[in-house]
Amino acid sequence: ASSVETKKANLQKLKKEVEQLESDTEARLGEIDCNNAELTILKDQLAKLERDLPRFQKQHEEKTALQKKITEELLKKQKVDSERQQKLKQEIKQPQKKVPAVPASKPASTPQPSWFDFNSSEAISSV
Repeated sequence: ASSVETKKANLQKLKKEVEQLESDTEARLGEIDCNNAELTILKDQLAKLERDLPRFQKQHEEKTALQKKITEELLKKQKVDSERQQKLKQEIKQPQKKVPAVPASKPASTPQPSWFDFNSSEAISSV
């Protein structure tokens, strides 16, 4: 009789172990299903990002080029403004010198008349 009871006890023990294994397996399969669903979502997101990447790269390149152009134009404008200011400062510091139309004295050693010697008939004929 004790052999039958031992077998029944072993059978009950094995049934509990099988139930625990089934429960653990079911839980693990549930985790795997959740992971697979999450993996599918992540794959879809990755595919979308890979499709969008060239557009984002192009936008980035266009933005960078525009920023470079704006910077170059700003530097050019600053340079022009600076040069203009320097020129104005020089004009203010140096009074305008009037260039005489006829020189005060004619050099004696010049055999040919100067181009600006309007009174000379030789200057007209040499032109």
